[in-house]
Amino acid sequence: MQFRTRLIVAIVGLLLTVFVARVTVTDFLRERSPEAALKVSPYDAQSRATVAAMAMTTRLDAKQRMKARDDAREAFLRSPVNVAALRVLGFERELAGDPAGALRIMRQAERISRRDILTQLWLLEYNSRTGNLRGTLHHYNLAMRSSRTTRTLLFPILVSAAADPEVRVAIRELMVTKPEYWWRDYLIELISDGDPMAAVEIADGLLDVRKQEDRPMVELFLNRLNGEAFRTKSEAPIDLGWRVYSSAYHQAGLKPSILRDGGFERESRLPVFEWALVGDIDLGSAVVARPDDKGGRALALTAYGGRSGEVARQILKMGGGRYRLSLESGGFGATAPDVEVRIVCNKVEPGRDRVVVRVPRGEATVRSAPAAFAVPAGCDWAWLIVNASSRAPSQESMPWIDSINVERVK
Repeated sequence: MQFRTRLIVAIVGLLLTVFVARVTVTDFLRERSPEAALKVSPYDAQSRATVAAMAMTTRLDAKQRMKARDDAREAFLRSPVNVAALRVLGFERELAGDPAGALRIMRQAERISRRDILTQLWLLEYNSRTGNLRGTLHHYNLAMRSSRTTRTLLFPILVSAAADPEVRVAIRELMVTKPEYWWRDYLIELISDGDPMAAVEIADGLLDVRKQEDRPMVELFLNRLNGEAFRTKSEAPIDLGWRVYSSAYHQAGLKPSILRDGGFERESRLPVFEWALVGDIDLGSAVVARPDDKGGRALALTAYGGRSGEVARQILKMGGGRYRLSLESGGFGATAPDVEVRIVCNKVEPGRDRVVVRVPRGEATVRSAPAAFAVPAGCDWAWLIVNASSRAPSQESMPWIDSINVERVK
């Protein structure tokens, strides 16, 4: 099982690293030299436990191991809540070939303190070694809730392990509970560096676009998947991105339509599935207050001085069938550019226009007649593109479009 091999190798090394690095002591003298503390106070239980713990991290012969065990026993007898002493006794039992005894002692240590990181790491490794996936993740959760440093060490292991489908299901079960302190940080690392499919499946339903703390994570997710689509020239990452986007809106009680925000009312735009606008001075678009008496917002268009080209675009979730495109426009004075709205498939005959709506010229508000068009099977994704072409050296009017709608004809 990939899970077991990956986690055991990483965790065994991790246990030794943390075990050496993190020695909890009660004062400056113990921190600097527990041996010196014992000379000053030979009955100090914590210092004796620390000496035993440090000894247990080195290569010991049988006599040295017994000395470490005896120090730990003495420390525990003087302070029955001394987790460090119990932990040393548990390690000694493991080194002596008694895993059942080690487990019994480590569980006793956990009952005294669930926040002891090294005890949780040992129990985590034991569960991974014995193939108890959910037990492993249970102790992952406890360890990561207790220490930010531990999260830094464990996150990369858990991100890598999520590529295994079996592990992914178990991580998903844990993440649905939104474990306190760490679930968002883990998702960020998984989204940034993990397997894209694993990230989508684990995060499904956990993010809500209405929440200020969730929206940047959705944006990070969509940008990562958009990069994968560009890199692979495949629509598969776009499909995954749509799952993320739809799930985030579903949590907000909304259902994304074929074209999103055709009225340009949203305060901020998410990448890929919402409007991408060109912002050049002489060729571009910008969301403004709608100039006529209907209120709301509209998309103002600029093209002058010989400039022409794309000023806005949005990807549409389509599929084979018949559709209608309509929009409103106004403010097209004498110096306003010519504007057209096109729809082209992303992969199926991408150079062929499925429909072109030429926006009528004139100052008055106009609702275009619905333009019918057909999309072939296999055209799951299409682009709606707004183009503007200069008609004059300068532009004095502010043409606009609004209320763009694409609907399937039943």
